[in-house]
Amino acid sequence: MSLLFSVVLLVGSFAFAAAPQVTGTSPVTGAALTQVQISGGGFGAIQGSSTVTFNGAAASVTSWSDGQITATVPAAALTGPVVVMVAGTASNSSIYFNVPATVVSSVVPANGSVGTQVTVTGSGFRAAKGGSTITFNNIVAAVSSWSDTQIVATVPANAVTGPVKVTVNGAASNQDIVFTMPNPIVTSLAPTSGPVNTQVLVNGSGFGATRAVAP
Repeated sequence: MSLLFSVVLLVGSFAFAAAPQVTGTSPVTGAALTQVQISGGGFGAIQGSSTVTFNGAAASVTSWSDGQITATVPAAALTGPVVVMVAGTASNSSIYFNVPATVVSSVVPANGSVGTQVTVTGSGFRAAKGGSTITFNNIVAAVSSWSDTQIVATVPANAVTGPVKVTVNGAASNQDIVFTMPNPIVTSLAPTSGPVNTQVLVNGSGFGATRAVAP
């Protein structure tokens, strides 16, 4: 009889176990790879199979205790809730960590033709390119180098005057920094006259390094 009573109490204690609670983070904002202290309770004395996510992106953990976790903001993180999962039970999702938006602040040079190498300066690009992209008026550009604050890219074929945009983890930067492409200019023809099928040399500028072929 006493054995049955003990089993019932044990089951009951598991059924009503409190979910982990996140009460705050320090700091409350930061870029990828920032080390963050997560305060709360019910995390358990050791991590085991428990996890921490920043808006759904799994974070690596440096230290773990029942009331505090130290974790690193993952490269794929965007602004959103910090959630601790313990034994399949998720914490509250009301505490947000802010990951600053990707910002393009300047493009040097600010104008040029197809094939021009351009240095794009800003912030929030992340340390490595990964799946991120840079576009010139929505045309994807090839990248020579990439860091959190600077990208060196080549103006792609088919690009026209328009915004330079950096997209990181699916989130686009501002689009108010414009790269200007020169309008094509014809300066001379040789010869200047001839019958049908005459081959003519057209001189000028802004034609682009290669001829774009319509899809």
